[in-house]
Amino acid sequence: MKKFTAFLSALILSAMCAIPFSSCAKKDNGKLPVYLILGQSNASGNGKIKDLPARYLNKEYGGVTIYCDGSANGAVRGSLTKVGTVSGQGSVSTDRFGVEIGLAEYFTEKNVEAGLIKCGFDGSSINLTNTAYGTWWTDIQDIPLNVIKCYDRFKTALVNALDAYKSEGYDAEIKGVIWLQGESNAGNASYADDLDKLIQRLRADLAEPALYFVAGTISYVGEGKYQSDCAVNLAVRALEEKQNCGYVESGRYSTDPNDPYHWTGENFVKIGREFAEKLYNNTLK
Repeated sequence: MKKFTAFLSALILSAMCAIPFSSCAKKDNGKLPVYLILGQSNASGNGKIKDLPARYLNKEYGGVTIYCDGSANGAVRGSLTKVGTVSGQGSVSTDRFGVEIGLAEYFTEKNVEAGLIKCGFDGSSINLTNTAYGTWWTDIQDIPLNVIKCYDRFKTALVNALDAYKSEGYDAEIKGVIWLQGESNAGNASYADDLDKLIQRLRADLAEPALYFVAGTISYVGEGKYQSDCAVNLAVRALEEKQNCGYVESGRYSTDPNDPYHWTGENFVKIGREFAEKLYNNTLK
């Protein structure tokens, strides 16, 4: 961990020497606010671009850039692109998206330039239960062989993403984290403790003890599969009482009629806007 933190600190310090590349208003210190989007499939995003209202189609939000990694967004994985719904070049995916469109729309309305780093792993667990699709457990010594080490993969993606921002002339500063995960751990009574460990590890590794962290509840209305008061949702709501944490009641939005785990495209946008408002009020105002 010390080696990673030292390397990341050096990378961030190096990025601070880059020439700013901006077209929108930033914080007074001139740095580009960057936000992490982490978790499982709802972090990666399963909203369908084709189902969005016409006003969202073939659109780009030039002031908001995104770097994608993890198990989704293969069309743009590993490169820095503008957030938008344009198929192919300059889009977040060829056909699907997550909360980034709502985030980009909100930030654009506020005349704020921002960066996003998205790293989600479909079906991944926060601990060592239900690890068939990977785990965000932070103690690599405990993780069985052949299980995707999501947190370790994220650390590599983060270094690559910051390097990409630096190469484009951005003076990047990580300002907050969005967490969308829990379906794999809905029955785990330990979820609150596991989430707290993840938050503390992120803050330690990023050398940001007051880093803002906001999570979303998992689905429970419409075709939603889970209970409003399941262990995950209770743990997420409890973040509101913790320092520099918050939550979004994303579970109140309907999921896709053919998919009880993921929200409709239009609801992904609404949820993204709610996250953006939290980030804006707690990290930019």
